Amino acid sequence: MKSNLSHHYLILFTLILTTVSQSYAQKLPDELLSWKGTWFTIQKQDTLFEQWNIDADGNMRGESWTIKANKDSIHSEYIRLYTKDQTVIYEPLVKAQHGNKPISFHMMLQTASYWIFYNEENDFPKFITYKRISKDQLKAIISNSDNPDSTNSIEFNYKLYPR
Repeated sequence: MKSNLSHHYLILFTLILTTVSQSYAQKLPDELLSWKGTWFTIQKQDTLFEQWNIDADGNMRGESWTIKANKDSIHSEYIRLYTKDQTVIYEPLVKAQHGNKPISFHMMLQTASYWIFYNEENDFPKFITYKRISKDQLKAIISNSDNPDSTNSIEFNYKLYPR
């Protein structure tokens, strides 16, 4: 009887510990979760898309692709946005780059509408910047400088795709 009671206490303790640890799980800021949706921009004659969804763990999953002027569709990357050790990580996986493994960029600056992710070891880009312009406008900039207005940057001015 005594060992049976101890077993019940162990199960109860494990359930409480699991519940408490899940309630303290690191979550992405609401401002990042507001990226949810499909975004598009037109560059030259191509249309670029970036689509963000929230997964069951409260992380963001994204993917990007391009529809060329000739209607060919080219998938660019998969992206994961999550927290680890109280740091927000932006992790793109680009086909045929880095041995088909994701690269981690750590958030180095965050405001209510501005996020900069950094990876010093990546050849290009070293910085990935997102700026929320309005409810339906999002700007993404990739560069090797912490100054997103520098000449060695590529800018994507996304609009929320109408449903």
